[in-house]
Amino acid sequence: MSVRVFSSNDLSELARILQDSISGELEQENGLYSPLVVIPNKSMETWLYLEFAKRKGVVFNLRFLFLEKAIEELLKRKYGSDPDFQAFARPEERKFLIYEYVQNHPEFLLRYPSLRSYLIPSGRQNIDPTRLFEFSGKIANYFKDYELHRQDWIRNWLGGKTEYLRLGEQDIEEKIATKSQMFFLQKELYAAVAASSKTLVQYAMQAGNRKQSPRPENGNLESKKLYLFGLSQLSQTYLALFKKLFPELSLEAYQFGLPRDSAGTEESISLPCRRWASPFRSLFASWNLTGASIRNVSSVRERKDKSVLTSFQEYLLVGPNALSDRKHSDASLVILEAPGIFREVEAVFHIILSKLDEDPTLNLTDIGIFCPNLSQYRPAIQSVFDGGIPAKLINENGSPEFSVRTLPYTIQDIRAGETSPFLNGILSVFPLLLGKRSRTEFFALFRNSCFQKKWDISAETVREWEELSRELSLFLDDSQEGPPLPFSFRNGFLRLSMGEVLPTVAEEETSFSPYSASDRKTVELWIGTWKRLEEMTDRVTEECGRSEIDPDGCLDSFTSFLRELLGPTEDSPEENSIASELFSKFGSLRGKAWDPGNFEDRLRFLEVFVRESCEGIPIRKGKYLTGGITVSSLQPMRPIPFRHIFLLGLGEVEFPGSEDRSAFNLRHLSPRDGDVTNRQLNELLLYETVLSAKESLNLSFVSVDSSSEEEMAPSPSILQMEQVLRDYVLHPEESTRVLLPLNKHSRQYFEPRPEGKDFRIRYFETYDISSSAAYGFEKDKVEYSKTFLDFRNPRSVDPIRKPDVRSETEAEITLDLKDLIRFWRSPLQHFLRSQFGLFVEEQKEDNPSSSEPFRLSDPLRILTKSWELFFKALSEKSVPKDSLELFRESREKAISAFGKKGFLPRGKYGRVEEILLSERFERSWSKISPLLEDRDFYEAISFGESTKQGRILTLPTPTLTLKNGSRIRFTGLKESIFLSPEMRSIVLVYPNSKKKLKNGIEPFLIQSILDLVRTEHSPKTVSVLFGYTARDGAPEILEFEENGSERTEFLKYLTEEYLGAERPLLSPDFWEDFPLRKSGTLFDSGGKEKEELGREFLQWVHESLEYELSDYVPATLRLLPSPKRLVPTNAFELSEKLYDPVFRGLFS
Repeated sequence: MSVRVFSSNDLSELARILQDSISGELEQENGLYSPLVVIPNKSMETWLYLEFAKRKGVVFNLRFLFLEKAIEELLKRKYGSDPDFQAFARPEERKFLIYEYVQNHPEFLLRYPSLRSYLIPSGRQNIDPTRLFEFSGKIANYFKDYELHRQDWIRNWLGGKTEYLRLGEQDIEEKIATKSQMFFLQKELYAAVAASSKTLVQYAMQAGNRKQSPRPENGNLESKKLYLFGLSQLSQTYLALFKKLFPELSLEAYQFGLPRDSAGTEESISLPCRRWASPFRSLFASWNLTGASIRNVSSVRERKDKSVLTSFQEYLLVGPNALSDRKHSDASLVILEAPGIFREVEAVFHIILSKLDEDPTLNLTDIGIFCPNLSQYRPAIQSVFDGGIPAKLINENGSPEFSVRTLPYTIQDIRAGETSPFLNGILSVFPLLLGKRSRTEFFALFRNSCFQKKWDISAETVREWEELSRELSLFLDDSQEGPPLPFSFRNGFLRLSMGEVLPTVAEEETSFSPYSASDRKTVELWIGTWKRLEEMTDRVTEECGRSEIDPDGCLDSFTSFLRELLGPTEDSPEENSIASELFSKFGSLRGKAWDPGNFEDRLRFLEVFVRESCEGIPIRKGKYLTGGITVSSLQPMRPIPFRHIFLLGLGEVEFPGSEDRSAFNLRHLSPRDGDVTNRQLNELLLYETVLSAKESLNLSFVSVDSSSEEEMAPSPSILQMEQVLRDYVLHPEESTRVLLPLNKHSRQYFEPRPEGKDFRIRYFETYDISSSAAYGFEKDKVEYSKTFLDFRNPRSVDPIRKPDVRSETEAEITLDLKDLIRFWRSPLQHFLRSQFGLFVEEQKEDNPSSSEPFRLSDPLRILTKSWELFFKALSEKSVPKDSLELFRESREKAISAFGKKGFLPRGKYGRVEEILLSERFERSWSKISPLLEDRDFYEAISFGESTKQGRILTLPTPTLTLKNGSRIRFTGLKESIFLSPEMRSIVLVYPNSKKKLKNGIEPFLIQSILDLVRTEHSPKTVSVLFGYTARDGAPEILEFEENGSERTEFLKYLTEEYLGAERPLLSPDFWEDFPLRKSGTLFDSGGKEKEELGREFLQWVHESLEYELSDYVPATLRLLPSPKRLVPTNAFELSEKLYDPVFRGLFS
């Protein structure tokens, strides 16, 4: 067998040589001859077609196959007449053979107690089918791995006449794995599976004396040459197979990325980053053992001014000796440190825009974005690239214009389970069939688009059902026997049905509460759908629950149920394809002994089967390599070149991943030279990707854990790269790392930078015009304010506004408590933050000269921490009689924690401060204690369902109808509340807040919403503890009265303003500090008319903005040009309706 290997670090050069070789072969054969090219994945096929067409304009008569498929075809051609030749078993088939063997041989588990304890956990009498299914899949994959890398084990397990498929004559004596019980467990399973079916490698190991098929008459049409392109992980077993079984074949291999010093010294190979290519070095040695002729065809392009990227690539390929002069940092190789995933993707978006502006020859298809964990980054990529930004662009005439800028892209390697409505609809069925029939489970199915399409139900109708279920407090589906439970759907349907024939007053006579719905047809459809669904689920439960039913009958019943329940939409061919493939996978279960024997286990098995099938169905968005920027996961054997490559998500946890340390993985138990671990495989992917970058490589990672706010390090691979750059490439004290600002409005984007060749300048360019409102040029601020923030201008905002709550249907709108509070405190700031993400933190400058060295710098922080620890100590408890003692313990812990951090004075000064702080608070505890003692502590009060964990006081979602007929649903959460024993009142604690207007909105709003809750066992009133105390003062306590009609009118007005188009610059501080106000009265107007009061109030606001801007306006609004222009002329009227009800509720 003749073998020629072409090696290069340029995949395009290898494609050119391959095309020339194929063209030469085609010229010698007749027109029907079809060359066979083996590729690692479908992506490579697409790229080769494009590359061939680019060079010669047309491509035809080529066959692309994966490696094992090509070998099967060659074996069939040569040994097709052999009676033992048959279709080879795939890992999927072997998984079921393992499953059946363990299921049908109970004595097998008796021999291996550790496996038995895993498959039959405590509380079960039989095997857990989901664990067995997962175990079978894992073992089947290990068997495939052993066949390629542990043939001595396979020969031992098979016995009989088998031969090694290996290059060289070295014998290997296994001493470690054979001492493990798992070795013999897997030996027994492998032998049992091999008796039922053979794999390709097994057949090849036993093919020494096989009968060859006669040569066909059209043998001249068969491939005499086999092309292997880009197989970077080619196992030595396959090479030995070719050499042993196909000596007549001519192999041409095209290898990307083989290091030029493949036989280098151990010292050179062990340098940082150079071990990434170890698998390539092993492959190079394997090619040498075949006697291959190896030719390096890397094109040497000498450039006077090499970049950091090309220097690093030469280091990877040749070593440090290839480097001569040190380089200055440049934009060819950059490491980005981002504060979060969204900012990471957002920065990449702006960098791509910058590159497109700089280089008119750059196409979107020249750019690739890769992520080790694409499922984690997909939502951010779709949000940023599909949603776009309000951009300031320069047109052909050189003048600025504003429009939404998006970037087209193609994305692949997405699993169907992440995005497919059809698959998610099927998964929502299993909880219902297993008896978990609460409102959450039912509406997860009702909201599914495939369910709605099949049953001809609109999304609006489902929303109305959901609203009815909340209004009627329906949570569960009870049994059909006996009277309906109070909160069951049966009870709700009876109330709705009786509401059509009985008046509301009938409750007094019948003890039954009829409920009259606004839309009778909606109710009828809901009840009819529910009844039909219930009949279907009961039917499939009964059929699949019969002990005598066979596996195929159970499968028929279940798949018929799914076809009747769900249907992919006709306008979605992708969903139809997913449905077809999933039902085909169900068909593969036929004839297999998968049935665990009882209904619950059958469903659990089918659920795991569906979830695994979801992972095996890939979907794509756009046309790969031709529809824009290429986005994909970091996949093996995909070194497709791009001019600019972005690698996202290279954090310490995400990359290069962890090893497979499973007790079933015998290769981990007994490693050998040349083994490639999971970490090494991922490092090899990084090696290929680095070499694939032609002009620039941007690597990025998230430096802060969003959940714990702890600092996160980059991947060890990035740290190795930085070490190489410091030691061999860059000038001293230079770095390629760039720290991205916290948000797109950061001052750093607008600070002047020194002119020169600092590559970091482009990473602080922003095309988002909304960011200019913070620190941008005054001209851009004015233009942005005029175009996007002038709410009286009909041209403003609408073309590029992000969707928000006001885009929902007028019939039902959901508002969150926190959003209403933010809007009330500053309508304009809330709008800028929610619509454009514009937010600037208040920055307080520390003045060391004014701080006293022997006093507490911030005693309020200690009190806040003390209350937090007090709440934590009360978790799921009532406040005890000795609550002061419990609070003392919490305060001591807080003081100790602050002392360790150096926030307390040392020695006697610190002790004095502790005593003064304790005395000050304990004086006020006599007023606090009666308010809290004997009350139950809850982690939070929630209006509607909440995902927060802990002891939550959940109340029904209150609703309010506006004048225009819109129905408003209020949701939200307030943490740390105290509930009275009779459940009549709650207490809210604000440890460091004064009784001021801006601090009173939250309790006032909660009381207003409680007024809407009509259930019997819900709190009616709110008491508030404002815990801030002066040196000799005491905390203030406020108690609201029940059912205030004025509060309901206020809530309506607040909601209408929130949903309206006006976004004025207003503040409760203006209203509270208005000089004409006197405590406890509305105004001392002196007989002046209201119009004159309005003019004086407007003048007061303007003067405050001019002379005391920082006291009344938050940092975000202080950056806007001419804030006075955004104050409405009717500021007095608006403030009176928004702020005066709250003011009187606090101080009347």
